[in-house]
Amino acid sequence: MSDAIISLSEFKSDASRLLARLHDEPRVLVLTRNGRASAMV
Repeated sequence: MSDAIISLSEFKSDASRLLARLHDEPRVLVLTRNGRASAMV
């Protein structure tokens, strides 16, 4: 399992594609806000 770190704004702008990709390839997404980790999906 690999981790990916992306900004919260990037996730919001492309959420449907990212969630579909997570469904196909389970992994952890670390979402950042102001350069700091704020959530894991």
